[in-house]
Amino acid sequence: CGPNSWHVIGLRMVADYLYLNGWHTLFLGANMPHKCFLNSVEQHHPDLVLVSCIANEGLDCGIDLVRALNSKRTFKNQFIIGVGGQCVTANSNRFIEAGADFTCSCLRRFAKEILPEIERNPKFAFRDEPLTLVGEAI
Repeated sequence: CGPNSWHVIGLRMVADYLYLNGWHTLFLGANMPHKCFLNSVEQHHPDLVLVSCIANEGLDCGIDLVRALNSKRTFKNQFIIGVGGQCVTANSNRFIEAGADFTCSCLRRFAKEILPEIERNPKFAFRDEPLTLVGEAI
């Protein structure tokens, strides 16, 4: 997160991993303004929204985005919010307090522990391809 942040390798890996496991992914990319990110969530009604926060300079921006995403959840638009990236390791509690459902800074842990738990959620039993939005915000 943060202005001029272009760290997309981790995001791309997660998006590709989800795609290869049957998820429909919308990769929003890096340097995404909050308004565009939030508009995508409103337009596409995802099941899972993943945010990357790589550097401490973007910490406040990432927390603000998670708060804004949390405020967009409604009865008809429920989605899981996850935050990843190096910044998460030391700041996990702040993201959780802002409304994130989970944080994870390691693709292996996401793949082995978190994703199976998400997929056990009965909500996904009615979708052929669950939808996720993956992006980094500024």
